[in-house]
Amino acid sequence: MTNDEMNKTEADLLISGDVVLTFNEDKEILENGAVVVAGDTIVAVGNSSDLAKEIAAKEEVDADGCLIMPGLINLHTHAAMTCF
Repeated sequence: MTNDEMNKTEADLLISGDVVLTFNEDKEILENGAVVVAGDTIVAVGNSSDLAKEIAAKEEVDADGCLIMPGLINLHTHAAMTCF
């Protein structure tokens, strides 16, 4: 194992590819973006090549040509269910 490999942060999933919609305060749109997940938490969003150098992911998904939209939680709801 090289020093570079030893210095990488461990994560469960690295999704890299085309466009990432961040939905942050500035509504940034990242070209050649990536999302890193550890457990059930998004731990990093940024440039694919930069994150690939920093992250040692157990699983990697190549989403080239796809739109990556992190942080969408429970999008399917019914008005009546909000009362419960």
